[in-house]
Amino acid sequence: MKSTDSILITIKNRGNLTFPSEDVIKITRRCEIIIRSNYNVIRTKKNIKTILIMTIFNDICHEVFNNNAMTEYILQQDLFDNHKIELIKRIISIYVNIRLFHEAKCATDFIHNEYIRQNKYHFIPFSLAQTLDTLSVPAFLLHVYILKGRHFSSIRFMNVSIVRGSSLF
Repeated sequence: MKSTDSILITIKNRGNLTFPSEDVIKITRRCEIIIRSNYNVIRTKKNIKTILIMTIFNDICHEVFNNNAMTEYILQQDLFDNHKIELIKRIISIYVNIRLFHEAKCATDFIHNEYIRQNKYHFIPFSLAQTLDTLSVPAFLLHVYILKGRHFSSIRFMNVSIVRGSSLF
């Protein structure tokens, strides 16, 4: 199996999928390495997409698409309208877009989950020493999560029942 033969593409292939070239695989692997090495600045810097694209391009531009056919093709083109450069930038841009979208989605999901967790639950610490008249257990700190807006007549926690009228309500 060559390095361009992806197991996923082989499994999903029904005759219409194409395998990426070795140069595309090199570009995407280098993109991933640079994105992971700059992970701490992704959410803090402005224009991070442009910074990543230029960093990746400068790092890999001389290592890919250097075969004879591509060299012949590039020599026939205008100096400022180079197909190799446009192709490399386009591959990098698509990959960086996908990765930054994924990072933004993960950050949004994390923030959203924290927001829901804060709004849906109350963290109520209380001492059972105040409720020993209702309970016959040693005094210790018990933390109970109660859904906001719900009223329970009793709460069971480790075979200890706390009834309405205790210091909880």
